[in-house]
Amino acid sequence: MIELSDSDKQWINFCKNRLGDKYPFTNNWIQSMKPMFLDLYGWNPDDDNNYYDFLECTFKRLLDVQLLISESDYHDHHRELNEVFKATFTSNEFELPIERAIIALRASIAFNSVIDDNGSKRYKLD
Repeated sequence: MIELSDSDKQWINFCKNRLGDKYPFTNNWIQSMKPMFLDLYGWNPDDDNNYYDFLECTFKRLLDVQLLISESDYHDHHRELNEVFKATFTSNEFELPIERAIIALRASIAFNSVIDDNGSKRYKLD
């Protein structure tokens, strides 16, 4: 079973929209992440020009989580990362490439299976 930290679990639960009561979706995933980010790390992405640091930290954190829980074997990681980088450079939904990468990582985590093909839990979220 994949061992997850409390922070890993919180990011996964957020990406799977299981924390909607505490962190409701606001029609924009990047904006919706900000309150949780403030709770986790104690600094506001909207204060003192912290937005780019917020994006960098969020991207790195989501990438770490995605690599940790990836359902792909070692050789297939390239396929999942290819989808993230493809979205980074082709999507028009967000202005900044890092914002597009964050959205792609969030979606990849959201659709990651907690239970494997044999019916066993891959990791626990509670």
